[in-house]
Amino acid sequence: MSNPNRYRAKRHINDPLLILFVFTKEQVIPLFLAVAIGMVIKKTFLLIVLASIYIYITQKLKSRFPKSYLRHKAWSKGLIITNPSKSIVDPIQKTYFR
Repeated sequence: MSNPNRYRAKRHINDPLLILFVFTKEQVIPLFLAVAIGMVIKKTFLLIVLASIYIYITQKLKSRFPKSYLRHKAWSKGLIITNPSKSIVDPIQKTYFR
């Protein structure tokens, strides 16, 4: 039996802060937005289901790929347009070297 007066540290240093002891910030914001918008347009249940699906997909992607992986893939396919510079090349214009 553990001592209740003993300090318990986090298991991992980079664990996110929990809101309401269950959810992280990335999970609470879509749910609150779904409830707020759903109350206005009278589709609360549907938007909560969509927010839950969004949360599930983002958690799976975060556990499988590194940070900004999808943004980089979208940029490399030309879906995100940036101004070309010396360090950022235009992804649509391919340059081949011999």
